[in-house]
Amino acid sequence: MSVDGSLDRLKREGRIVVVGASLAGLRAAETLREKGFAGSLTMIGDEPYEPYDRPPLSKQVLLGRATADRTGLPRHRAIDARWRLGVPATGLDMAARRVRLADGDEVEYDRLLIATGVRARPWPQEDEAELDGVFVLRTRDDAEALERSLAQGPRRVLVIGAGFTGSEIASACRERGIAVTVAERADAPLVGALGGVVGRVAAELHRKHGVDLRCGVMVTGLEGDSAGHVRAAHFSDGNTIEADVVVVSLGAQRNTEWLAGSGLGAGPRGIACDAGCRAFDIRGIVTDDIYVAGDVARSPHPLFGYQFLSLEHWGNAVAQAETAAHNMLSDSADRRPHIWVPAFWSSQFGVNIKSVGVPSMGTEILIAQGSRSEHRFTGVYGYQDRVIGAVTFDQTKWLQFYQQLIETTAPFPPTSPTVDRRPEGQQPMPADFPDPSVPTHGPTVTLSGYAPDDRRLSRYYDIQSLLHDPRISSDARNLKTPATANPLAAEADEETALPPSFLRLDPPEHDRLRRMTNRPFGPPHSPRRVHEMHGELKDIVSGLIDGIDNPDRIDLVDQFSYPFPVTVICRLLGVPREDEARFHSWADTIAASLDPVPGADADERAKVSHNARTELGMYLAGLIEERRKKPGDDMLSQLSTAGGPDGVMTTMEVLSTAALLLIAGHETTVNLITNGMLTLLRNPDVLERLRKDPNFAVPVVEELLRFEPPVQLVPQRTTVADIEVRGITIPKGASLWLVLAAGNRDPDRFEDPDRFNPDRGDIQHLGFGSGIHSCFGAPLARLEAQLALSELARRLENPRLLEDPPPYRQNAVLRGPRHLPIACDGIRP
Repeated sequence: MSVDGSLDRLKREGRIVVVGASLAGLRAAETLREKGFAGSLTMIGDEPYEPYDRPPLSKQVLLGRATADRTGLPRHRAIDARWRLGVPATGLDMAARRVRLADGDEVEYDRLLIATGVRARPWPQEDEAELDGVFVLRTRDDAEALERSLAQGPRRVLVIGAGFTGSEIASACRERGIAVTVAERADAPLVGALGGVVGRVAAELHRKHGVDLRCGVMVTGLEGDSAGHVRAAHFSDGNTIEADVVVVSLGAQRNTEWLAGSGLGAGPRGIACDAGCRAFDIRGIVTDDIYVAGDVARSPHPLFGYQFLSLEHWGNAVAQAETAAHNMLSDSADRRPHIWVPAFWSSQFGVNIKSVGVPSMGTEILIAQGSRSEHRFTGVYGYQDRVIGAVTFDQTKWLQFYQQLIETTAPFPPTSPTVDRRPEGQQPMPADFPDPSVPTHGPTVTLSGYAPDDRRLSRYYDIQSLLHDPRISSDARNLKTPATANPLAAEADEETALPPSFLRLDPPEHDRLRRMTNRPFGPPHSPRRVHEMHGELKDIVSGLIDGIDNPDRIDLVDQFSYPFPVTVICRLLGVPREDEARFHSWADTIAASLDPVPGADADERAKVSHNARTELGMYLAGLIEERRKKPGDDMLSQLSTAGGPDGVMTTMEVLSTAALLLIAGHETTVNLITNGMLTLLRNPDVLERLRKDPNFAVPVVEELLRFEPPVQLVPQRTTVADIEVRGITIPKGASLWLVLAAGNRDPDRFEDPDRFNPDRGDIQHLGFGSGIHSCFGAPLARLEAQLALSELARRLENPRLLEDPPPYRQNAVLRGPRHLPIACDGIRP
């Protein structure tokens, strides 16, 4: 194809490739042919089968009423395609317009549709997942294998996870007369999708039909027999059950790994695209030749505040695929948006459950018709005084009515008179969705340091030893479970598609990037870099204190702790003074996104954060190019141009390193300074000593790093071998969290550990970690905190807390007040 953009030529002789032999892929291909596309069409699928229907797998197939090979999707028309089945896509070259395949082949395209969907999330312990009798359910092969096992009449089936799929599997087991236990970490089934009010009805259905439903517990391990077949499962409450079959139903993972490094805006949450299904690249710019459809897509929806929604819905896949295909072959004026209203259905325990809209956005629910006690009702969800979703239990006739209310943004609660409204439907009630700040999946093992009720738990020396242990991996690619939010890793998450910084890598990649970053920052190549910043740092501190205009009420976070470190990073990187305000704005937006806010619009926060990260990345990319042409003495220039035995960093590596300096360096220093001032105000004798002796800041900061470390724990480490700690074996593949703050208060290591005492003779804390991943910016953070606290102590007259305790950030990793209101009698010169 030439680059003249001729649609007629595209239709006649163009090359369109569809990656994903799925429902969305098939319907898109049919639409392309229907609209006159006569060029070559290639369908790529990682399974050896042509597209098939998935809903019957957990229903008719598990009940033995249909075989998996009879689930093929009906064809609406011939598509005359070249099928590449059983050969997964492994890479994408956007510049050359080529898709790389696992067999080494490459397929060229003029237009590309990605419809790779999702896969089942496996059991995190690989050796346990490989036991005979342990299943997931997503594919034809999965369904066939599980049905064969159920047909053999197992004594008991354990289903891990009570979402829609897990509940349908449990229902099929009971219909076949098989004893089944369902383990669910939440308080009830379906709470993530429908909330606790409806979840409790679902729990009643489970128990009414003989399911041994266990909520509020986790399965901590699976046990096999000598023949390698699963025989038992262990629970977090200490109980154990025997089971012949275990079905892992812990949700889905989007198939985007093959796009890593491609430059496309893809990550674990899917592929971002506009309302016309055109994919975004990592800079937030819409591509004209790559489209997305189905479960893997994240697209904005006008009815839901233009939030980016990922919808695992059958109907959505069809509608989005048809829209994508239409837009591929249309001029911009003829393109149309994908605005299908989400809909979903499930059949379990003899009840048809159907939903419309996005119930999970709802904060309130009204039982508009029927009765929960009869398991026959309609629930309507409200969000910001409008109808946002609805769910029915055996009352499908009401869905179209409520869909119209959603489409017209009708007020909530609905004002329309309806029939069959019972007393419980007179008033809305909280929908009771889980707190978004609580992670869905926790670590396999948390090393929490000293615990008064169990002295066998690992303590300071165990944590320190594991931080140095090469059998502990920091590489996120080794994680067997989805990573919970780690603010210190956010610079390389799915929203930016940047390569991981060295914080998230193992040797030798880690060592190379850390060495290259260290050359312009510290010894041996730049031993005086931090020391030489002393005067500039003191000027920034003085300027911020001089800018305090009302000593009667000072928010130390907003007016000092936040702006100080980001200004320092701007100067360190070489951001022009006139651009510092923009840089501050991006940093503030990204920082705000790191803390979960219960009840807040999570998708909107993610979109705002994504936009800030994209703008920051584009700005830094431009600055890197400028520095390569005209280097200065700033760190960004040196990272972009300096050579050495490790070569020169790529642009993407410089970007990820700069993002690490911004987020990790900024966030930790903010908390160190704020925690420090709060602790000093609670210990006025120490504050007075510091006011009189600025050199006292050195032991004060070291004790603060022990007593109130800004980073409470190191999450998302993975064991790559079995490791024994005090007679307890941490298995290979375990997700490991190391709680530094608890190790810092181990009474076997520190005398009177809960007392703040800067006069300790030995303060070998874990505040900056230890081992190869010890804090890269520790020298700068120490100097910033020493200058900040000594100057605040000297210049604020009679400082005092206005609120104690202050409001804290809701963040498991980063500990510090969100605001610190203080007052003083005046500002000394």
